[in-house]
Amino acid sequence: MQVGGRSLTWGGSALRLSPYELEATDLDGCTLSWPLRYAELAEAYSVVESAVGLHGSSEGLSPLPDSVYRYGPCALTPAERDFQQSFGRLDFDAIPVRFVSPTSGRDRWPGFTTQATALAAARETGRLALRPNAFATEVTVNSDTGLATGVRYVDTSNGTRHHVRARVVFLCGGTIETARLMLNSQGSRHPDGLGNSSGWVGRGLMDHPVVLAVGVLDGYPHAAGYEWAARQRGLLVPPRPGSQGSDVRPFGMWVTLQRLTSQGKTLGSIDAQGEMLPYRHNRVRLSNARDRWGVPIPFIECKYGPHEQRLYAAMRCQIEQASAAAGLRITAISERLSVPGLQVHDLGTARMGLSPATSVVDGNNQCWDCRNVFVTDGACFPSAGWQNPTLTIAALSVRAARYAGDLLRNGLY
Repeated sequence: MQVGGRSLTWGGSALRLSPYELEATDLDGCTLSWPLRYAELAEAYSVVESAVGLHGSSEGLSPLPDSVYRYGPCALTPAERDFQQSFGRLDFDAIPVRFVSPTSGRDRWPGFTTQATALAAARETGRLALRPNAFATEVTVNSDTGLATGVRYVDTSNGTRHHVRARVVFLCGGTIETARLMLNSQGSRHPDGLGNSSGWVGRGLMDHPVVLAVGVLDGYPHAAGYEWAARQRGLLVPPRPGSQGSDVRPFGMWVTLQRLTSQGKTLGSIDAQGEMLPYRHNRVRLSNARDRWGVPIPFIECKYGPHEQRLYAAMRCQIEQASAAAGLRITAISERLSVPGLQVHDLGTARMGLSPATSVVDGNNQCWDCRNVFVTDGACFPSAGWQNPTLTIAALSVRAARYAGDLLRNGLY
């Protein structure tokens, strides 16, 4: 069943959060700490990585924990190898990118698709009931117990409406659409929307801001045989271990050199990805307009704050430093951070936390107000980190599903 029009693919960049992201201290009035620690998530990361098949190398870096790799890292160009050494002399680690192989999937699906991994594994159990064209519109709730009873949906192929009953409901339809569904699931036990007694459903919306630079490598000729693919070739520069504790959250850089040419010139690019803070005023709310199925359309309010302005200056400075080390003559660089939403790393809106007064779900992704509902997509992130989020979303889903399975086996729902 789908929530909104969410794609079943992702870019394939697979990075673990570190203990630093999970234990982050407050900044600019925003609570960033997670209600679970790295040791509680590490095994679930390994499960996901073993299933999807990663390219990468073990580096032993505290800002970026190692993963389980099925394949070695991609080959580096001469310019990338030179950059590794020159930037390393400035105490930065430049490591091969970590990504899901597009050729490692089943039934000819790329390895970074759900069809090749989670759905394929579920189908092999013989217990999967897949309902295509099912657009979820409401989580139904028992007015006496306050627990979820199932989900209403519309079959978008013919407009018919249905109700499927369930003992446990998982919401993983995308940060914006999950918030929309929860806010639209109102009733006597949840008058402001499912799980919204704290007022945090829809709030804390985040994306990853990016600064991009492109340029010419005057000192390097064209290098044949090196494939270009966004964030799946080249180098990744995680934050330095000693960079924590400032008024700007850490960020990472992706460096791709000597893989493209144009008009006889050898090209390179460097982009930095950082962390947006979970401001309460950035939110998804229901508008008065409705879609063709009668569901209120989500209205998005989101803008950067003072931290992100500080972040832009720090990211641009480090990109210029990296470009000098790479011999990259910058021909264009972002004059501002990318617009929120452009990176499509939507996070927040049903945040995890230690208290039902300040969060929507607990450390097991279990809704405080409706204990048989779990939120495991990017909506549950209390802070964003700088890393691409999909690997963490999958790991949280594995961990929460195991916990929910134990509850069901013990007859609690």
